[in-house]
Amino acid sequence: MNDIWFRQNKVNILKYLPYFLFKDKEYKNTGDACSKEHERIRLLIKDCLNQFFVETATWGLDLWEQFLGLPIDKNTDYKTRRAKILSRMNNRQNVTLSFVNYLINLFVADKTGYAVEYPEKYLLEIMLPDNRVTDFKALEDILDIYIPAHIGWKYISYVQPGTGEETEIDGIKTTANPIYIGGAMTSYFYTEIPADTIYEISDMEGVQCNVIGVIKTADIINIPADYTI
Repeated sequence: MNDIWFRQNKVNILKYLPYFLFKDKEYKNTGDACSKEHERIRLLIKDCLNQFFVETATWGLDLWEQFLGLPIDKNTDYKTRRAKILSRMNNRQNVTLSFVNYLINLFVADKTGYAVEYPEKYLLEIMLPDNRVTDFKALEDILDIYIPAHIGWKYISYVQPGTGEETEIDGIKTTANPIYIGGAMTSYFYTEIPADTIYEISDMEGVQCNVIGVIKTADIINIPADYTI
């Protein structure tokens, strides 16, 4: 939505009047009160205007979903609800590879998902960056609606750390890197104590586990799909 025509800055009606009027306390207080009310109305108008466009709608998403026959789920975030609405509004679009890419990226946070077609196999490979899909169920529902019934598809997840060799497929740039997985290897001890033996734990204090090699250690961190790094 382009609202450049709409007032963007905070309302101050006194700036349109001669400066010497500000010196009068009562006049200035009256002007400030009027400016505050005008600003409140400006924000209300701007908020209502936002509801006319899916990309900026918030509380108006309920009306869009009702109009399109979609379930109203206020527990879902705005981005996912907008994506579902936009995908439903494109029901007259020809299903080309570019359009499929558009549908996929409605539910991919960084817009790097894409499809690879194999016409001779009647197959689409849906390439999805790992941990970047915002709603798998919504994505599958949309693909069910738009992809012809005789075309099958499968998901392929790939890791895109952001460095490495860059490639471009159907206008979408992606990068690929090898994944290195390591671990810590340690020695261990085994002590057999006969059932009829009297012993104390202190007798084992001198025994310890020694690390004999470390390749790589790491923690698992879950980053939400729409989180900006």
